[in-house]
Amino acid sequence: MRRRSRAGPVKPRRRKTAVKGRQLVRERDQALEQLAAASEVLKIISSSPSDLRPLFDALAENAARLCHGFDVYIQLREGNLVRYVAHYGGVIPTSPLWVEPGR
Repeated sequence: MRRRSRAGPVKPRRRKTAVKGRQLVRERDQALEQLAAASEVLKIISSSPSDLRPLFDALAENAARLCHGFDVYIQLREGNLVRYVAHYGGVIPTSPLWVEPGR
């Protein structure tokens, strides 16, 4: 005996399940994107362990992508000064290379 499908509104339980399914897919996709970014950074570290510039550049680019940002700076604190070591994005830095923290 064949069962007929009923046409009509989606039941609340099914709607909840569909929303939860979309949320799980979104979380999975975010986790895969984070793993890909970490993998890229680890490849750069292993290929040039003494040169940190490519590493900082990759970190800035991945941070922009993962956070949906359009401009990222990475700063390195050295004593009482902060030095910009990497930048990704369209905003051109207007401040000096060295700045004091808190200013």
